[in-house]
Amino acid sequence: MKCFNRRFVALYLLGLLFAAPGFFALLSYYHPQWQPLSTTNAGVFVKSGVLIPELGQSKKWHLVLLQPSHCGKTCMETLDKLARTRLALGRRLYDVDLQLVLAGGDASSQEALLRQQGFEVIRLFTPVVGLNNGNKPMIYIASPQNHLVLSYADTVAPDAVYRDLKHLLSNTKSTKSL
Repeated sequence: MKCFNRRFVALYLLGLLFAAPGFFALLSYYHPQWQPLSTTNAGVFVKSGVLIPELGQSKKWHLVLLQPSHCGKTCMETLDKLARTRLALGRRLYDVDLQLVLAGGDASSQEALLRQQGFEVIRLFTPVVGLNNGNKPMIYIASPQNHLVLSYADTVAPDAVYRDLKHLLSNTKSTKSL
């Protein structure tokens, strides 16, 4: 009799082992409030679907620095951080463009230098609809369809932008670089 019970105990334990994940999946489906609500991204989602058509048509993601006035010393340091972040992507480097968006004003001598270093400099003469960053410079990650996805303060650690950008690039189909 003991031999009979031992065989069934192992069978019951094996059945319980395979049924437990389904039970817990069903339990979490009916009680979603038990799930944690934290996100893994460091940036803030831009919820209003802001579109900047001036970014151009390409199949690349965009690292955008939106500068409300001329590009000074802190702006150049931020651009250097963004360039290093892009370089840290390795082979995915060619899937990302670097862009400086300036709000109005006259062309400066720095723009030619920035263009030589691989930055696209765009001047906006009208404010971006749906974007209220005040008069502060902001860093954005924009999709290939020119929609702003994530926003960061210009003082953000480059590692945070790198992790979010790498996550976005790994979850999209790889594009063929030029």
